[in-house]
Amino acid sequence: MSIPFDLKKIEKEFGMITYERGEAYYQQNMVHSIVQMGQLYKARCKGSQPYSYFVELLIEQDAKGHKNISELKCSCPVGNDCKHVVALVLTIYHDSHEIRHQKDLMSYFSRQTKDFLIELLMELAEKDDKILERFFKIKDGKARRRRRGRETESA
Repeated sequence: MSIPFDLKKIEKEFGMITYERGEAYYQQNMVHSIVQMGQLYKARCKGSQPYSYFVELLIEQDAKGHKNISELKCSCPVGNDCKHVVALVLTIYHDSHEIRHQKDLMSYFSRQTKDFLIELLMELAEKDDKILERFFKIKDGKARRRRRGRETESA
């Protein structure tokens, strides 16, 4: 799938009703916690229910420099063709200043002390059993670790 990152084409792809609902969500500032990780955008979008949905878009540039949405995901019951995706697209398109960048976080952490980072990791592990289990798998050499975009098997 490839959808041009063009609002008229996005409206056509999603349909007028879904587009208008997504536009309403955008205008109500329902999209939050947007993070750009290279070409991948991740965000949360408040739903009509009392919880948020996770939304992801992969926006790639073709050889001519045109941006295209090549992948999209939403955790809502509708799935990928929903108002939450449209709301994220509109937020990226109109409010790029709202986007936080992974590289800024990496830069911040690279300037911190080893003790600070260990303390932070231990705090995260104490609060989340999945993170704790992941750390033990890494320690025991049984986990796949991501290194600069590709997975490697631990020895």
